[in-house]
Amino acid sequence: MNSMRDFWRPTFLLPRAAMCVAALAALLNLASYAGLTMRGPFEPIVAVHLVVMVLGFALFVRILFHHVVAVRAPWAYEYEVPVPKALIVATVLALVYLLVLSAWVLVTYGEGSPVYRDVQEVWVVGGNVARTLSPGSVETYAARELRLFSAAWLMFSLLIAWAGHVFDGRLRGYRAARQAAV
Repeated sequence: MNSMRDFWRPTFLLPRAAMCVAALAALLNLASYAGLTMRGPFEPIVAVHLVVMVLGFALFVRILFHHVVAVRAPWAYEYEVPVPKALIVATVLALVYLLVLSAWVLVTYGEGSPVYRDVQEVWVVGGNVARTLSPGSVETYAARELRLFSAAWLMFSLLIAWAGHVFDGRLRGYRAARQAAV
């Protein structure tokens, strides 16, 4: 299995949903470079965070279910579930991108955040104004904030797709082994 098309056809609901969220996260990440933010009329974008959390919880439940089935059927063969190299490479690249972006944001901004106070853009640390910022700094920071979050959503949704595919494939293998034994 080398292509994503080969992955998509036989895979399951959880990995497919995670891949759709990954595609949305990639689009949001690209849009953040054009200035899209999670503030103002685009606040509902934050719902993607909740969707990734729900997918992560669903994966956790599938893994627990897999382990319960594996304990109840130790005689069953542990099936190898092929994962496309493109998904593995995309997940690793998303992780590297997230780590580099996180380090860059931490080094660039440090502690605090930009806000509007008295019609000025200021940097606030611990409730105190640390310095005055140039116009447009709050919007630039907000776009970078979306960029960081969407990079995390991308990485985690790709990881959920990968792991969900593997564990659902193994569960399918256990079911096939149980039906063959009956």
